[in-house]
Amino acid sequence: MKNSRFSDLDAKAYRYAYLIAGFIRGTLTDHEHTELDNWVNENDQNMQLFEEFTDEKNLSINLRWLDEKLQNAPPIEHGHSQQLLLPTLRRRFSRRSVLWSMGLLIAVSVSSLYFFQRQKNISEGPVSTIRLDNSSGQGNVRLTFFNGKTISFPEKTSETFAAGEGIVFRKDSNNCWSYAIENSADNLGQLTLDVPSGKQFSIQLPDGSKIWLNAATTFKFPAVFSNNGRNVWLSGEAYMEVSKNKQNPFSVATKKSVIHVLGTAFNVNTYENGSENIALFKGSIDLSHRSQHLLLDPGTAAHVSDTGIAKYKTADPEEVLGWKEGRFVFKNASINRIMLEISRWYNVEVLFRQENDQLFNANISRNEPLHRVLNLLELNGNVKFKLSDKTIEVF
Repeated sequence: MKNSRFSDLDAKAYRYAYLIAGFIRGTLTDHEHTELDNWVNENDQNMQLFEEFTDEKNLSINLRWLDEKLQNAPPIEHGHSQQLLLPTLRRRFSRRSVLWSMGLLIAVSVSSLYFFQRQKNISEGPVSTIRLDNSSGQGNVRLTFFNGKTISFPEKTSETFAAGEGIVFRKDSNNCWSYAIENSADNLGQLTLDVPSGKQFSIQLPDGSKIWLNAATTFKFPAVFSNNGRNVWLSGEAYMEVSKNKQNPFSVATKKSVIHVLGTAFNVNTYENGSENIALFKGSIDLSHRSQHLLLDPGTAAHVSDTGIAKYKTADPEEVLGWKEGRFVFKNASINRIMLEISRWYNVEVLFRQENDQLFNANISRNEPLHRVLNLLELNGNVKFKLSDKTIEVF
């Protein structure tokens, strides 16, 4: 085993070495499983270390290395002592560690065989399917002018980007775009931004309002706001910090509602078919749906559906705005909800082969490759995935 974060173990590192070894052997309690899960999700370094130790190609070597380290371990934190934890390790591995490791590899193979055999016994037709109708497509963020002309924002560009039609975009140190219009430019009417799967985009409007757009989102806005209202349209998800201007109020139209704001910070999510979620973090908004109106205050949220508006205490800001910080944040989330986000971000189809009513907790970087995200979710709960090309099967 090459040098790792556990090479020079302190008491806390011994604890996590024990937990990883217990995960491989299948001997962890529910409490220990949760403890390991929290540690793995703590940062990317922990996740990488966990993946190295649980790599099937090196299981026997890694386990022997862990066993040698744990034999000389001092008392471990969390109310456990090494004397309480190690007898099981010694009884099972001290004399026949090589044979046991070979047996473990066989067990892993048998487990995999059982899993794929189980797939054959499941009905060929999926229980349910996630197949997104993503009009934003893939590739780069696109800007469409009122005359139908479309340009794409390059992946890597300088701080200045001439989009044409008299508009010049500039990017600041936080990767937020703003734009200026040349005096000679004609009336540009409405502009449309399309953010594809796997991308995010932020823009500062001419009034100073900042808009963060999530993947698979369409945002329409006038190139220049009139004095008759600052009106924009959204499909998808956005976080908005709106500049105050009582004389020229700001409004966001969606498929089901209109949000009237003055100076406000809030999140709008319209991904779900037939419903929308609005969470307010600063200021106030007046939400309207058909003839119904609801005033939201900071710390509250609303759910809009065909049956009307329902007000409730807002969800955890860390969970609601996790996407803005480049993370998947799930707290007591169903696998269906999780896979909706994953499908949207990685642009994949999801087939559910059986029902799963377990709730999951996870905090994972969106920069991780898809297979790593799925591996972490398997660690997180009683779920298995099969990834092939652009399809994920959930068991």
